[in-house]
Amino acid sequence: MKKKQFMKPDDVFQFGPHQYARFGKDIFYQSNWDDGQFVKFRDNMIEKLPEIISEIDSLVAQIAQLVVQYPPLKLLHRAFWELARECMIFEGQEKDVEPDTVSMRMLDYIQSVLVSVSPQDNQKDEVDEEGWRKLKELVDSLFKLVNMSYLISLTCKKQKEDPEFDEFFEDFSVKAQLHWINVRGEMYPCHQVSSLRDTLSSQSELISNHYGLSSDALCDEIEKIWDSLSNGISDSHREIEKSRKQVLKILETEDLSDVFEEISSPEDIGPAILKKYDLEDELHSAVDKFLGYGLFDLEKVCDLPKEFLEDFSWSLGENQDFFAEGDLAGWPLRIWPVFQKPFIKIEGKFYCFDLHQLFDHFYRQLEKKLYAISEEVKQEWIHNRKETSEKLPLDYFQKLMPGCEIFREVYYRWKPEGAQNPNWFETDSLILYQGHLFVIEVKAGAFTYTSPATDIPAYIRSLRGLVEAPAKQGNRFLDYMKSAGTVSIFDDKHKEVSKISLSDFHSVTLCAVTLDPFTEIAAQTQHLRKIGINPGQQPVWTISINDLRVYADLFINPLQFLHFVEVRKKALASDVLHLDDELDHIGLYHSHNYYEGYAEDKKGGQADRQINFLGYRTPINEFFSKKLFDPEASPFPIQEMPLRMREVIDHCAAAPNASKAKFTSFLLDLNGGWREQLFGSIDPALFKSINAQEAKPISIHGDVNITVFAYSIPSALPKHGQAIDHTHATMAMNDEKERFLIELTYAGTGRLVNVQWEKATLFGLSKERLEVLKKGADNLKQSRRQNYLARQGTIGRNDPCFCGSGRKYKKCCGG
Repeated sequence: MKKKQFMKPDDVFQFGPHQYARFGKDIFYQSNWDDGQFVKFRDNMIEKLPEIISEIDSLVAQIAQLVVQYPPLKLLHRAFWELARECMIFEGQEKDVEPDTVSMRMLDYIQSVLVSVSPQDNQKDEVDEEGWRKLKELVDSLFKLVNMSYLISLTCKKQKEDPEFDEFFEDFSVKAQLHWINVRGEMYPCHQVSSLRDTLSSQSELISNHYGLSSDALCDEIEKIWDSLSNGISDSHREIEKSRKQVLKILETEDLSDVFEEISSPEDIGPAILKKYDLEDELHSAVDKFLGYGLFDLEKVCDLPKEFLEDFSWSLGENQDFFAEGDLAGWPLRIWPVFQKPFIKIEGKFYCFDLHQLFDHFYRQLEKKLYAISEEVKQEWIHNRKETSEKLPLDYFQKLMPGCEIFREVYYRWKPEGAQNPNWFETDSLILYQGHLFVIEVKAGAFTYTSPATDIPAYIRSLRGLVEAPAKQGNRFLDYMKSAGTVSIFDDKHKEVSKISLSDFHSVTLCAVTLDPFTEIAAQTQHLRKIGINPGQQPVWTISINDLRVYADLFINPLQFLHFVEVRKKALASDVLHLDDELDHIGLYHSHNYYEGYAEDKKGGQADRQINFLGYRTPINEFFSKKLFDPEASPFPIQEMPLRMREVIDHCAAAPNASKAKFTSFLLDLNGGWREQLFGSIDPALFKSINAQEAKPISIHGDVNITVFAYSIPSALPKHGQAIDHTHATMAMNDEKERFLIELTYAGTGRLVNVQWEKATLFGLSKERLEVLKKGADNLKQSRRQNYLARQGTIGRNDPCFCGSGRKYKKCCGG
């Protein structure tokens, strides 16, 4: 066996016993503790814990004392612009992590402090550079301490002192806290407004009764805020430039003698022209946006009712919980005020500085406000929410798989094992498409709003509701299908609507769709057994509506989506893949196809080796960044593949053949080398067929056995009989059990006009037919031998065999 080449890592980093090695986008981590070294480290961290807590408390106090010294609007204004600058610098670069996390914290955390600490009377007039630098250093130190030293020390203490310490549960808890502290932006900006429209569409009457505007009108006003914070900088710059050009044009073309008579100095020319031609208001508005608070002043930006603005705004020092006495006072591990209300009220005016805080939590914030009106309103909201949350996933699945068959609110009568009598059961929806069955369970309940630092049991309860419950329901329906060859399904009136059979589907996917985007947990549902959550005998693919919305934009070919689902299901069973987001899966699929196998190979059987896959979402982020400014941006290339292969996949998507998904999945299973070898031969084969007036076969052997005939009409017409004869002869020659025959027909221009495929087998052929094939195989073998010798002159024992089997000559025809 040929030895694998040793690959040198791009970077190696050693930190004490921790070793990191980077190979491209993949980071390998391994710990090498000496005897007793870990215990010593653990005890040292436990000893430091009181000191760390004291230091964090001191940092929080210093931040609060410093914040109240400065004008709050100017603090937030500077924070916004600094974050905007960071985003501009890092545009198009690695975006799986924040370009500068402290810049984000200077906006959301500082706003949380401002609304939780009483303002100081004798504030400074400006935010001086020294004060800003110091505040930024304090915030940076606070988050580094909480993210690293505090969580590490606390884990060490639990490990030593808690007799029921569970490593997997602690790992889950720490990840949940890190996400709580650091992650903002639960969806791409181009989806923020449309997502809100989707989820609020059914609540219009309730919203109108309370706030006096429909859900559409509310979303229109929210969209104005989105536009101001997203595009306001560039728009105001263009408006200023437009005014400048207008003044210059007027200077060149108009008689301004009356203007010059009234001014006393050249500096007055511009203002005088602006006043004369009524251009002052337009310029002042643009300057206010660019240099003042015009981008953030909600009463200038939009027309939301005063009651609404009051309901979703904190005044300075109004929040009594964030800094209330007790553990974690002012820490980022408490519930942040901006999670509860995104706006801030200062001197009677309402402002919004942060889009993430607006859209990440707004739906649930509004829901709580309406709940508080009355129990009747609450129940109507829940009813409407259920209808919307069950409809939206099906809308996106229909976009992903046009023409799919959908059964909504499916009921079935069944007697499970151990039950005394049959009962009626329900599953939310079934989707049937191209031999795939999706069993859909939708959960609209809210994921817990509490902090994992103070209420991790609430996280477990949420997971049981959003993962374990749909897993149980989905697996129960699957058991029902297994109970008989054909089973009946019914509507909500218990009227039979169809009969289905498990044998009709080559792929069954249990899918739980959630309204809330808890993607950092959903991406790892296969590991939840370790913390006491049962995802079912057949694992459930847990995905949020936001993720479905992303997939509906990414996949333009339904057959490629089905192949991804097959690959994604394999990842559900992987113990190697520890990904932080659902989109990490699509990023890895984009790069490595069967990424579960890629991860296994990288792991190399080393149990103590951990792998982080970084940067795989970057192409997706870049695509949606372009889509933000160009909704018609070119489709995202889900995978790199030869053009001729993509033509075949796209052609099959439009074909009516019932087995096309199975066929295209077979093609998409091919790795890059096989793809290039097979489809890179199409154009040379077409050229030969035109000259020879008949198609010449392309065959590959080894891990996959495929024969392709590429016809170019009218020069080389399709001849299926000859193609199947040749394929059978090739199988007989190589002693193959089956081989895929693919026939591609191209117009004279090279345009693909037809695709036919079948899995050829020798099983069931008559004895006489097999004798004919044996003779044909012998003739084919001799022909190939002669052609090989004519080209090469001789064949070595270690050369690939001339017959095309893929084996060495000495182990094949020369054996």
